[in-house]
Amino acid sequence: MTQPRLPTLELPACLDFLKLKNFPLRVYPAVNAPKRFENDTLYIYGPGPKGSVASFDVGCLITQIYLRFCNVHVDIVNGNEPDASPNKHLPFLVTVVGQVLAGQQIDQWIKDNEKDTPLGNEEDDAIAFMSMAQTKLHAAWLFSMWLEPLNYSTHASSFYYGHLPAPINSILASKKKDQVVEQLLTDRDVLSREEIYAQATEVLEALSVKLGDATFFYDKPQPT
Repeated sequence: MTQPRLPTLELPACLDFLKLKNFPLRVYPAVNAPKRFENDTLYIYGPGPKGSVASFDVGCLITQIYLRFCNVHVDIVNGNEPDASPNKHLPFLVTVVGQVLAGQQIDQWIKDNEKDTPLGNEEDDAIAFMSMAQTKLHAAWLFSMWLEPLNYSTHASSFYYGHLPAPINSILASKKKDQVVEQLLTDRDVLSREEIYAQATEVLEALSVKLGDATFFYDKPQPT
């Protein structure tokens, strides 16, 4: 059974404007249009001492130095919001083509663009020294920053959470301090201030002996 056709209604000429021949009538710009990056951009904790672009956070600073050593020029944004990062940690990198990279992804991006300097035969030795630095030296920095009372109250809490209103800043700073304690206890039974600093001193002495009188490690003409 066929459906009856609906009648066609013709508007008089005086109501011709209601036909909406041009639709949409007006196009407004996007309210939340994504920002277009002109350069690769690194989001870090900042600003650094005296307003410098060098981050006060060791992890961010290491990435900044590595990019500089590899002659990779990026814009710097003081993000201070780790939740904006894919891995919930700063720094993270936004490339001009829209990639959002964090952690080891940044290192791989540098290698994929052939910006790093291969170590060749010294790679295994370098990895061993980097492992010592990342464990022993980083542990000493964490202890000094978060568990030394004066540093915690005057530097760590204000650097990382000073941009937040009270009491949220104090709550998050205390939570971060507890996380640092838990992290430091992953490879030791008790936290010994003297032991942590002594191990860091040993690593620094080993690095000093390894470098010797050379400007760069492994007698390279540039940083590795």
